[in-house]
Amino acid sequence: MTPEDDERVDFEKWFPEIPERLAQELGVTVITEPLQTRHGWCVRGKAATIIRINSNDLPVRRRFTLAHEIAHLAEDDKLEKAAAFDWSVANKGGERAADGLAAELLIPLKWLKAVGLSSPICPKDVKRIAGKANVSLVTTAYRIVSTLNELGLGGIAAVVEFHDDDTVSKKFVSKGTLGSDESVTKLLLRARLRAPDIYRSTPHNGHIVTAGQIETPYSTILFCQRLPAEDALAKTIHEKDALVEDHLFSGDASFKARLSGQFGYFNGRNRSSADPAAAVREFREHYKDKWSPTERKTMASAEATQWLAEKFRLAKFHPKHS
Repeated sequence: MTPEDDERVDFEKWFPEIPERLAQELGVTVITEPLQTRHGWCVRGKAATIIRINSNDLPVRRRFTLAHEIAHLAEDDKLEKAAAFDWSVANKGGERAADGLAAELLIPLKWLKAVGLSSPICPKDVKRIAGKANVSLVTTAYRIVSTLNELGLGGIAAVVEFHDDDTVSKKFVSKGTLGSDESVTKLLLRARLRAPDIYRSTPHNGHIVTAGQIETPYSTILFCQRLPAEDALAKTIHEKDALVEDHLFSGDASFKARLSGQFGYFNGRNRSSADPAAAVREFREHYKDKWSPTERKTMASAEATQWLAEKFRLAKFHPKHS
């Protein structure tokens, strides 16, 4: 490693503000103003480098534009010195490659692996990742599909965007095929009836197609997977969560509602515990005097312990523990 390498920054430490921090590191002037026909552009001059971003776009769209334009600076020697990353990928395919690098800046693969996704993926998975990374639902869905193999999820996955009349506008498939536009539209109609849960098709040749509907400010998207039947029939994290909650709080909606508020308050103000198990202990200690003897017994159970630990893991996006 050269002295020059020692000065480089591990850009993933800046997450979720990697594009913004890179712009500062490079001395780029970012101007946000109304633009008529474009999301943004970059101008590199001798005296300054300027990125202009359309202020009419939603904040998550503006962040993608910033990341995309920074990717176009990848051939700049200063950028290679700024962060430890293989910037050469951005020079291999113009706009599409810049989009790919922008997705990596916004949702680094290393971080996405640590989230611990498992099949079948449901809309809540996409939404929680988008919220944590501060990116759009569409960008998140495309990122998951494009990194399917790296995430160890296997199978075939697709993101389908629809027009207002439910006809297909865009379709991105990880590999192979998911079916015709007509069959995908039928999947949307069935997924809509199952929302916010996922729809599972009838088995065909040992495989099942799962589909979850996600509404975005711009369009309706469908997140689909074609999986071996055994994998597709597995409960999602959120389905398991609902079953445990029904068991723990059956007939006591009041305690369930109070606990939800307590969890949200505690999680928002106590982020010192890196370990979900430690967070569970701190949570119990903090609220034990506010619970009745019956409620304390419920929350001391092994089932409640596992349920709380998973909630803290999901909230803080810790890697799964083996």
